Amino acid sequence: SQLAGGTYRLESAAEGHVAQRREGVELQAGETVTINFRLLQDRATLRQLEQRGAEERNPNIFIRRIDNLPLHDPLAREGIEPVFLQFSATENRYGVDMGAPVRQIFFVRPEDPRNRFHASLYAAHENSSLNARPFFNVGPLRSSKRNQFGLSASGPLIQDRVFFTSSLDFVQESGFVNGNIRTPLPSERIPTASDPATAAVVTALLQAFPAEDPNLPNVSARQLNTNAVRRIDSLDWNLKVDYPVTEQDHLAFQYTLFDYSEEPFEFVAGQNPDTDLRPQTFAATHVRTWSPATLVQSSFQFDRLAALLRPTSGFLSLLQPLGLDEVPDIGFGGDLGDLSSIGPGNEFPRRRLQNRFSGNLDVTHQKGNHQLRFGGRTTRIQINDLQSDNTRGSFTFSDNFGRTTVENFLEGTPTTFNLTFGDLYRGFRNWEHGLYLQDSYQIRPGFTLDLGLRYEIVTAPREVNDRMQFDYQTDANNFGPHLALAWSPGGGKTVVRAGYGISFGHVFAGTYQTARFNPPAVTSISIQNPSLIDPLKDIPVDPGESQRPELNLLSPDLVSPYSHQYNLVIQRRLPRNLFFEVGYAGNRTHKPFFQFLTNRAEPVPGIPPTTATIDERRPDPNLLRIQTIVNSGIFYYDGVKVGLRRSLKQGLAFNVNYIFSKSMESNTSDFLSTLNEPGGVVSQDGKDTVADLRARSSFDHRHIFIFQDSYALPFEFSSGVASVLLNGWQVAGTTEWRSGGWFGVGNSSDAPGFGNVDGEGDDRTNLLNPDILGVIIDNPDTSASILRPEFFDSNLPVGGRGNLGLSIFGSDPIINTNLALTKSFGFANGDRFVRFRAEFQNLFNHPLFERPGDVFPTDVFGKIVDTQNKGRVIQFMLRLEL
Repeated sequence: SQLAGGTYRLESAAEGHVAQRREGVELQAGETVTINFRLLQDRATLRQLEQRGAEERNPNIFIRRIDNLPLHDPLAREGIEPVFLQFSATENRYGVDMGAPVRQIFFVRPEDPRNRFHASLYAAHENSSLNARPFFNVGPLRSSKRNQFGLSASGPLIQDRVFFTSSLDFVQESGFVNGNIRTPLPSERIPTASDPATAAVVTALLQAFPAEDPNLPNVSARQLNTNAVRRIDSLDWNLKVDYPVTEQDHLAFQYTLFDYSEEPFEFVAGQNPDTDLRPQTFAATHVRTWSPATLVQSSFQFDRLAALLRPTSGFLSLLQPLGLDEVPDIGFGGDLGDLSSIGPGNEFPRRRLQNRFSGNLDVTHQKGNHQLRFGGRTTRIQINDLQSDNTRGSFTFSDNFGRTTVENFLEGTPTTFNLTFGDLYRGFRNWEHGLYLQDSYQIRPGFTLDLGLRYEIVTAPREVNDRMQFDYQTDANNFGPHLALAWSPGGGKTVVRAGYGISFGHVFAGTYQTARFNPPAVTSISIQNPSLIDPLKDIPVDPGESQRPELNLLSPDLVSPYSHQYNLVIQRRLPRNLFFEVGYAGNRTHKPFFQFLTNRAEPVPGIPPTTATIDERRPDPNLLRIQTIVNSGIFYYDGVKVGLRRSLKQGLAFNVNYIFSKSMESNTSDFLSTLNEPGGVVSQDGKDTVADLRARSSFDHRHIFIFQDSYALPFEFSSGVASVLLNGWQVAGTTEWRSGGWFGVGNSSDAPGFGNVDGEGDDRTNLLNPDILGVIIDNPDTSASILRPEFFDSNLPVGGRGNLGLSIFGSDPIINTNLALTKSFGFANGDRFVRFRAEFQNLFNHPLFERPGDVFPTDVFGKIVDTQNKGRVIQFMLRLEL
């Protein structure tokens, strides 16, 4: 009754349900209108579709599901779909406008009493026998399957008093994953090392590769398309209890558990870690209606994440025949490259137990034309974490010593060996606090102004056993204003919305934990040109006392990054159930994190510039690499979105959107980066980085077009078998086109002739033919004719840099269509029904090609050797609604 008279569109949505809309609701001034919604509970299908969308990528692209990597993956793969924020100080909006929220306040939503019991059972099945082969698949598609089972129920626990909603979802995937690696040729399966002990280790390491010979000679002499077994088990349970105590008080409780276990595929032994994750949440909310004008919500939330990622048993047993229990990681440059690395990476094993205790308060008070909200949140964070960093040691073989990578591997002559000594288990504690004040002022009917201010503070962490100290202090001056307006000129068919706000991130745990790798508790050493058998033979017994260490520092003035977020949106309701929207969204994130690497080797007169003399040529010869994490640069995003939506009418609904955007980074990593992820951006030298690191973001996909539709097929048989089989079918689909991402070209080694010999990789080449800058490379038949070896030069000056930018070539665009066919069979007078659903992922079996080989020189340079997505996948689901 407090709304101005006019025509309204109402939307009703809840987590785990199918949203519904009502268009054209007429309201007279001072009138109260009741609109009834029935939201069908569909949590399992929504989660399934979410997972299926994520799994559209080729499964041999392994995602380490910890820190911010699950947020990075879809953004880097598909680009940013801007979110037009309803600016409000009541929540931290950092990352929300990019579709990747970092922190959000959570209240359990109270629901109305439901005395009627409702239940749903479902099962879904996918089998490789119905799927299409990936583009590079050699031979028949090996068997795999995916089974999903679930149930949901809601109803009274105590009639008229206590009500529950619960869902249980179980997914099991098993079978073969297909993918591509580079493997030694048959003639390269015998060590050439003259020392018997070295030859024995190389022989054992060769067993990490599949016994199959390379089978894609048209791609590269060493290219192998192969298969490996993977198994994933996941359990998702949600329980919600509502207790309307009185007319003024309502209690709601919710518990969620997601249990995920993965035995990964291994094309090369140890390629990916065994993964066990168990996030769970308990939340309780009390809603108190103090008066018709005042509502108070308070909640408590406990989140716990248990994560264990460890090397596989197959990898750890590689050297057991030689009596060696510890297996180092083996990294390759040159013609084998990262695809063929042995071992999961130097950051494993990882074991994390993280607890978050949060208390929230929100007060809403209506006074005249003002709706005032104020409240806050306080959170205690406990992290107990073991993160390895070369505790097993890691060797790198590359083009060096006048030999190729493969020749050096067979000779047993690595370029570097890295090892960390000490206890890396740490316990961190800190606090997060937030306060806000918000005023929504209806200046006149059809014009509302929102003003708000939010204060954020994240305390600097403390290590519980005082094993380390942090140099930076608590960042306590984070004030974020928010301003928004909504204006409906004329008869209410057009709405103009605009807003601006500042939102703060925080110093992520993955960022500050890098400081654990410092002496005296921990020592990280790097040895150039080591012995494969005994890399520590020239190192004293106690390396922590006498070996030159590597330092991992945090800048003393490290603070939380923050984003300026702003948008302008015009929305117009059109005839024939159409709704048009055009808007602009922008983001400027300041002070994101960047790893500044110094103390790199420089040219010194009289000292030959080889990998053996790197440590001798460092400015401070008492130290190795010095990594300092600093706040640096800006992340930019600008996007325009145009959309046309039709709500359901005569069986047809659709939503079409076009997005034109640009995402850039300047002397920084992206706004989500913790710098604890593989493949971070690194400058080519330790001096000038400003001119070196302005580039397109990994999230930059300039053009995005998405068409979604739902149509009830117009079959109208009145009776008989035809009516049962053909009536009531609904087809729904999504077709999308997204321009590709961007990539650059790096050198295969840091050795003379292949890099700048400063002790750090990530050197970029010199480009000799600028005519190919900005070219889109999306076809495996033509990619090598564009990225031709004679256009590049890897011979860099010592301590210098290549002239090629970070991201200057375009990769294959995404072209994909997903389709679903659904039919419901009613029984029991229509109160119960069975729903059948057939899903087709990548309906037209269109390959999305990976970027070409971007390491120069190698035998796959410029060649497209893999796809980012699967072939067509078909899945069937049957659901019983009771």
